[in-house]
Amino acid sequence: MDALFCHTVMQKEFSKKKCQTTMLQFFKKTPMEDVVPKEDVDDTVEAEEAEEAQVDDHVLD
Repeated sequence: MDALFCHTVMQKEFSKKKCQTTMLQFFKKTPMEDVVPKEDVDDTVEAEEAEEAQVDDHVLD
């Protein structure tokens, strides 16, 4: 295994992780109403509980 191959593999892995991190940050910081309007949600109580859990998870980070 040569150095160029290792470097290429590491770049690919880093870009995957960076993309995943960016997506997670978006969903942690975006209010539920901005993603899905309330009238489109079947069970609003369950959705609100999920959003509260998401906020609690954000506080732990």
